[in-house]
Parts: sequence; C-alpha cells; structure tokens
Amino acid sequence: MELREKIERILQTRKGSRPGNYKYGSRLYLLRDQRFTPTTALMFAKYAKEDIEESDPTIEIKRARLVGISGDKFDAVIEIESDTLEMSV
Repeated sequence: MELREKIERILQTRKGSRPGNYKYGSRLYLLRDQRFTPTTALMFAKYAKEDIEESDPTIEIKRARLVGISGDKFDAVIEIESDTLEMSV
C-alpha cells in the first residue's frame, strides 16, 4: 500500500472503530457538518497530524492544512518529510 493510501485510510476511519486497535483512525468525524472557519482549519490540522502519527508511527507529518470543504469531503494538503500530498478525505 502506498503512503497516500495509508494516510487516506487513516483519515477516513473513525477513531476507535477498529476492534483490537482502538487508537487507529482519526477524529475528523467530529468536524463533519462544520463550516470552513479558522477554528475548523486549526482543529483539522491538529487531528490530522496527531491521528496519523498515532495510527502509524512510521509516518511523520510536517504539516497538515485544510484548504476547503467540498460537500462531505475535506480538501487538504498533508506535508511529510519527503513529499506533499493533496487529497480529499
């Protein structure tokens, strides 16, 4: 599985929903139905960085940035040491 797929899977999985691995996943579901505000952007960055690194300690996030919300998807830029990934999760 490629790094992009790993990160997308982590961000799309509700934290605590995986039996036997309750630390896997993200808290982004808490931000669903929120408008795009500075607070939402800050919470996205916090949750994405913390949850990706906790779910897979081999991934180190330099920066996570919410750039918009399209329907029920977050449009984001995730920066890691070697690459920048643009995605909708």
